[in-house]
Amino acid sequence: MILKITDGTTEVILHNDGGSPSVGLAGARYIPTEGAGDTATETIEVVFTGSTSNMLTQMNRVRRLLAQASEAQVDPGVPKVYIHYDVYTGDLWRSELIGGQLVWSTDRHMRQLQESSTIGEMAIVITRRDYWEKPTTETLFETGSIYNGPTSPYNAITMTAPSGDQPTPIKVEIENFNADLSARNFYLTMDSFSGLTTNQHLLTSGAGAASWSAAPDHDTLLWTLAIPSAVIGKLAGMSVNVVAGFTSLPANIYIRATLYNLIAGSLYVPLDNGGEKFTADRKLHNLGTVQFQKLANGNLVMAISLYSTAASGSATLSFVQITPARRALHLRLDDDWADGDLVTYDGENDVAYYDNGVSWDSTVSAEGGPLLAWPGRTNRLFILFDEAVSFSGSRQMIVAISARPRRKTL
Repeated sequence: MILKITDGTTEVILHNDGGSPSVGLAGARYIPTEGAGDTATETIEVVFTGSTSNMLTQMNRVRRLLAQASEAQVDPGVPKVYIHYDVYTGDLWRSELIGGQLVWSTDRHMRQLQESSTIGEMAIVITRRDYWEKPTTETLFETGSIYNGPTSPYNAITMTAPSGDQPTPIKVEIENFNADLSARNFYLTMDSFSGLTTNQHLLTSGAGAASWSAAPDHDTLLWTLAIPSAVIGKLAGMSVNVVAGFTSLPANIYIRATLYNLIAGSLYVPLDNGGEKFTADRKLHNLGTVQFQKLANGNLVMAISLYSTAASGSATLSFVQITPARRALHLRLDDDWADGDLVTYDGENDVAYYDNGVSWDSTVSAEGGPLLAWPGRTNRLFILFDEAVSFSGSRQMIVAISARPRRKTL
């Protein structure tokens, strides 16, 4: 067994079968257990011997690390503290410490502190995250290109399932593979349970050009896109995120997506809508979330409507994307997206940033997430980004995805 507490700089080795623990310590007894929620509280039984001063030095280091672990929970600038453990494989896993305390034995024979030598046992009571993760990441999707819409191979990535037995947040790096773009909004969703394949997440039948000669409102269904029965069955019972892409769309109007039940081929019964979205110069819009009925198996339609005071106008809908809304992620870029630069989201640390190859800039903000990859499941990531003035579904992105596998216990 190997067992140590470290923040990456200061390290106390409590046990090491293949070597030696920190000077002043003789080893430890510890078996990880499962907690009941976000954290687990456990006791490490530490055996000490040798120089009293050496033992006290190690225990003072442990106290400082436990205090630092508590401080790191409220101050993100403080380095996190981890307990590292391996029972026999040589493959260390780690769990973030939240805090803890040292407890001396009540048996005086177990706390013999002489002037120059000592022998005995004590306990370190720790509270940690209720999972273990690898200190190194796994590649779930090697760098590859996808499109920004309904151009094959579309805007979806099927990734390798992570090892371990718990879902884990992913890190996504999105590289611009075009000329410089005015992308501002990136919409990312994950499917680990519905099993959407190929382009099932994209609705195009019923899209196209539409015009109006009187000011439209939401009672006028300009586009009605039938949802295939196979897709309805996969999304039944789920909250579903709706994103609509247009090739032409007037400014200063309101868009809304509404889920309807189509009765007898002509009666549209509204079930849910995602709220209104005001348009400016963008052609890709996140229209919110609608709820699919748990027992739905057919006759569902996604309708797109507009509200405008303009007496006439026209617009062209390219597609509607419907994907599971759970932990949907919105990234906002407050600068142009240069060719070859990366927009990155690190789910483990819940942070987004812009990578220009020289520095990481805080011009990217994140809302929602984190996106989780599940062991033993087929995980698919969907990405769309907008542009000013126009929208092109043939824009390419180069994407790489990684994660730290997690386990409940070891």
